[in-house]
Amino acid sequence: MTLNSKQFSEIADPIGTFERLFKGALHGLVPDLADAPWFLREREVINRLVFQHLVPRFRDEGLDIAQIAIEVALLKSKNAQEEKLTSGGDLVIWPHAKATIWRRCKPLARIEWKNISCREKRPQGLRRDNQGDVDFLLQNADLATLNYAVLTERRGGEFSLSCQKITPGGAVEFASHTHPATGDETELQKLSYFDLTSPERPCPSCLTMDCGASLIKTTSR
Repeated sequence: MTLNSKQFSEIADPIGTFERLFKGALHGLVPDLADAPWFLREREVINRLVFQHLVPRFRDEGLDIAQIAIEVALLKSKNAQEEKLTSGGDLVIWPHAKATIWRRCKPLARIEWKNISCREKRPQGLRRDNQGDVDFLLQNADLATLNYAVLTERRGGEFSLSCQKITPGGAVEFASHTHPATGDETELQKLSYFDLTSPERPCPSCLTMDCGASLIKTTSR
C-alpha cells in the first residue's frame, strides 16, 4: 500500500477515524472563515472545508482523498419497497475510492450543508432549510452509515457553525463553534453582480501577482 492510499473499508475503526478528522476540520473552518466574509455561497464554504481542512487531515492519516466527493448522486427513500435518486449529497465520504451508487456502494458519511452569509436577507428561510436537511436525513438515515446536517452563519459580528449528527434516536449535537467575525462586510452587503467587474474593488492578493490573475483590469491603459 502506498502513502495516502488507505481506504476506510480497510481500517479497524472507520467511523471513529472519520469523525475525529471531520470534527477537527469543522473546528479549523470557523476561525478560517471568521475573517473571510467573501465566502458567501454554500459551495464556496464546502470547498474551503474540503481542500483547506479535510484533505490535509486525510493526507496526514494516510487516507485516500479520492474517497471525498462533492455534489454526487445518491439515493433517497421513496417508500418501503422502492428507492429513487435524489439530486445529490452536498459532501459525501465513500468507504473506498471509485465508489458510487451505481456500484451499490453505501456512503460512509453524508453531509448536508446550509450557509447564511452576511448578504443573506432572509436567514430564517435557510434555518428552516437546515431543519429540512435534518428531517430528510432522519427519513433516509439507512442509506448512509453516518449522516450530518451543518449550518454555518455569519451574523451579528460572529461566525458560527452547528453540526447535528443524525442517529436512530434523532438529531444530536456533533459540533458547535463560534468565533468573532472580522473583515469588512459593508461592501459585500451592498455589492451587486455588476460591481463584480468594477476596478474599484480589486483583490489585494491578485494585485501583487504579475500573471493576469485578477478578474478585472485595474488600469485604463
